[in-house]
Amino acid sequence: MLNLDVFAQSIYERDFLTFSKFFEQETMILGYTPEGYFSFITKNLNFELYKTVDIYTNLLKIKHNQYIIQIFFNEILIIEENILIDPNTNLIHGLSHTTDCFGKLAIFNDRFDRILTIRPKRGHFIKDVLILDEDLEDSLIISKGNMADDGYYVGYFKIVDDDFKTKTTTVKIVTDKGIEKQIIVLRGLDYPFFNVNKPIIDGNQLNLTENIKKIYKLSITLEGNHEIELSQSEISKNTFIFDTEIINVYQSINGCAMNYFINK
Repeated sequence: MLNLDVFAQSIYERDFLTFSKFFEQETMILGYTPEGYFSFITKNLNFELYKTVDIYTNLLKIKHNQYIIQIFFNEILIIEENILIDPNTNLIHGLSHTTDCFGKLAIFNDRFDRILTIRPKRGHFIKDVLILDEDLEDSLIISKGNMADDGYYVGYFKIVDDDFKTKTTTVKIVTDKGIEKQIIVLRGLDYPFFNVNKPIIDGNQLNLTENIKKIYKLSITLEGNHEIELSQSEISKNTFIFDTEIINVYQSINGCAMNYFINK
């Protein structure tokens, strides 16, 4: 069986030679060779945050030779992929899909919503997405997200009588190149290392209750519709004071991909 701990360690140590030994020859991951996929993962890691690291791994069996792998560094999700493993070699020989798709939570003052985030293979375009295993209150509508340059699409949806727990579900994805089905994780309130640590607004003061190393982005709207956006590298403290009152805050959590929309 795949030694996920060694696989994760090779990413942390940026050891491509060891990393590459987990893949069969000519394997492609979302249109990348193993070398391209390794580069994609490591270039998005802020290794300054991982001078010391606690690594957590999880392997979820979906069906014969199909697994979802999860790798966390210091409680931040690094990889969550639905992979295929060759039973003879125990090596990865691809993904079960060509489209990167995952579910996350949006947390508002008074409710939770679910979001589907989708990134098709390079050069493909999303036409429609259906969630097959859940009863939805309304049809899922997918649109280009604010990361359109990277080909991301997003859509909000509500599950009837949702308990907002983590679960797997089957989605049907229609692109300009064809149709595929895949099993994905809908991340929930019991997802590994997740806590409801909402930002707190007090007039013109913003207090962050989350570990700031886990915050990917902050978007703050002030009176007069003045907007301020802070990236991860600019979030170095838990309290921010602005010249005018805060109207709302959007806080994106790295790794677990939970988003908070907090209004005054």
